[in-house]
Amino acid sequence: MPDQKRRSVMGVVFLTVFLDMVGFSIIFPLFPSILDHYLAVEGEASLVGDLQRWLQGFADSDWAVIALFGGVLGSLYSFLQFLFAPVWGALSDRHGRRPVLLLTLGGTALSYLVWILAGGFALLVVARLLGGVMAGNLSLASAAIADTHEGKDRAKGMGMMGAGIGLGFVLGPAIGGLTAEWSRGLDWAAYSDLGLNPSRSRWSTGSGPRAASQRRSPRSGVGCRPSARARATRSAPWVTSTGPGCARPAWPTSST
Repeated sequence: MPDQKRRSVMGVVFLTVFLDMVGFSIIFPLFPSILDHYLAVEGEASLVGDLQRWLQGFADSDWAVIALFGGVLGSLYSFLQFLFAPVWGALSDRHGRRPVLLLTLGGTALSYLVWILAGGFALLVVARLLGGVMAGNLSLASAAIADTHEGKDRAKGMGMMGAGIGLGFVLGPAIGGLTAEWSRGLDWAAYSDLGLNPSRSRWSTGSGPRAASQRRSPRSGVGCRPSARARATRSAPWVTSTGPGCARPAWPTSST
């Protein structure tokens, strides 16, 4: 195979594995804020509240709960990546490397889009599940290197793929932390009708039918963690307190 074509394949493979690892690790520094954010938005009587209570059975501190919460979200991604690696490999043997690789890259982009629109915790989980399924293309990337490189060049190609994996794993948390700080200065209220995270549409806050049935008295503090208010306010400045131990969005919600 010509050197130019091999370099082209290597560039695509490097970008693929880099994006896979960034998608896996970009969420790491956000776990504490994610838990507090969705608890403040959806309340204790929700999917994320049920998950928190279940995790509290294995932990005796808030930080331990956060660590387990991160482990659950991270393991979902990795488990599906493990399951679908042979699936994508078999499909690429039948239909070719390029179309299957393009399909998985498109799915990865779609998972990021779903995450952007994740006004609710359930949609965030869907984004992580989709991202994990598409990240199974690591086996496909390895096969592409093996198909286009021979002898010493094959070892070099595998080494470059490993470098892409390591670089994505290192830069992912840094990107997540930096962009989280950058996003604090944005006017998220202007995008609330789109459901953009961390804004709230009426279906994920206080004006949707589900949220209305879960609303609690701000003075009683029922359904609110005593420690959630301080952490939610500190880590998510768009959240403001409404009473002892409670937090609510600071933005007005749509009445339509």
